[in-house]
Amino acid sequence: MPTKKNTSKISSAKIDKPKKRVAKPQANKESDTEIAVIVKKPITKVEEETLFHKKPSSETKPFQSDEISSKEPEPKAEDQNKQNPIQKFQMRISHSGKKALAIFIALAVCLILLISFITLPTATIYIEPRTTEEIFATSITFADRTINQYDLLTEKPNYIATETLSYTLELTSEYPATGELFEGKPARGEITIYNRGTKPKTFVPSRFKTQDDLLFWIESEVKVPERLDDATPGSITVPAHAADYDTFGRPIGTRGNIQAGQQLTMPAIPYLSPLLYYGVNHKAFTGGTAISSKIVLQEDLDLARKRIEEELTKKTMKLMDEKIIARNKAENRNDTMLMVDGSYDYKVEEVKVDKNLLGQKRATFPATIKLTVTGRVYNRDDLYRILVSGLQSRITPGMHLGKVDFSGMEMNIAERNIKKELIRINTEIRGLTIYDFDPENETGQEMTKRIRQKLAGQQVTWAEKYLQNLTEVENADIVTWPFWRDKLPSVENNIEIKVKN
Repeated sequence: MPTKKNTSKISSAKIDKPKKRVAKPQANKESDTEIAVIVKKPITKVEEETLFHKKPSSETKPFQSDEISSKEPEPKAEDQNKQNPIQKFQMRISHSGKKALAIFIALAVCLILLISFITLPTATIYIEPRTTEEIFATSITFADRTINQYDLLTEKPNYIATETLSYTLELTSEYPATGELFEGKPARGEITIYNRGTKPKTFVPSRFKTQDDLLFWIESEVKVPERLDDATPGSITVPAHAADYDTFGRPIGTRGNIQAGQQLTMPAIPYLSPLLYYGVNHKAFTGGTAISSKIVLQEDLDLARKRIEEELTKKTMKLMDEKIIARNKAENRNDTMLMVDGSYDYKVEEVKVDKNLLGQKRATFPATIKLTVTGRVYNRDDLYRILVSGLQSRITPGMHLGKVDFSGMEMNIAERNIKKELIRINTEIRGLTIYDFDPENETGQEMTKRIRQKLAGQQVTWAEKYLQNLTEVENADIVTWPFWRDKLPSVENNIEIKVKN
């Protein structure tokens, strides 16, 4: 049967070609032999299609032996996209391995940084530099810019140019009226007058006083009988009312509502009262009200004239400063007034106090004064430049000038030449000098370098004692990392020095 024989050959030819495309698992010789045996067996049409990933077709075309022997079957595009399950597994392992490797490397780097942070020691030294107070005393001559041009142009030592300014100042102030007009109602009651004498005593309307200096008046003339015996004085009860003002001129008002049983004396006859004559209110006084008004007295007007002149004299410098500050802003200057005795003058032009205010009912009244002030002003920077230069000339090497106390500066006039408009003053200024640890300049760099070299690798306690004994150091603290280390790092660059303010 030729047909069957031909078919068998064709099947063998189809098996030989796909063997190159299918990946063989690497196995032992026994498995290789087994595969060879399987290959030599004839395969059915279904097995052929399964082996080459072909879909079963309903129609079977006749095989051509010449075509099969000369051409390889071309796989479809969708077959090329399909991957072997082993290859898929290998790719999965490859992606997972890369991710795990990346995580491992990141963790290793973090661990190395953490170990370096913990194990590499550092130290910070906080230093408070020692300060000393320097005092600089000098004489300064303030010279009128116009009259002393030559001396100023030749730059005489400690000469400062001044100019004269005049301002007319006016001040209005309110002053209190001291008079009082009582408009309330006096308290009323009764006073029993006692007479210890042996004869009757007649009293015109008289005053009685309490221990609190309150005054009361009896309202009519009264005759008090003599005593009955040594233990029983004569007496008479009469109506009375509180006075408008007490012994100090203060309105009594409601204070006149005194309680019963108070002993009263007669201030007009202190040598006889209360020895012979006195009074007692056996009932309380009532009805007193406190209504009073202030009125302007002549003494108030006279006092206001005096006080406003004193007040403006004290405020003159402040008012002049306000004028100079306004000029500085307008002209971009830094002038100030020379504040020493004899460097300024003022003249009172007018004092206004209205005479028609006399007797008026009011609590306060105005008074106005006008005066002209003449003073000498100078540039504040010129003075500061001279004083700071003098302080710097006294600084010890290795130190720099810190705070300068200009507010505590005092000026005392030493000489005044009215003709040349010269004023020479003596002044004294104080400033703080500080040892230099600033790394920005050469002195500070040398100082910090010397400390690092000395303290590198030393015990913290020893280093603190060393710093405290330095002339340049007032106080010092050392902070190490890790915090449990009791030694400073041996590497100088790992020691940082910071200066306390």
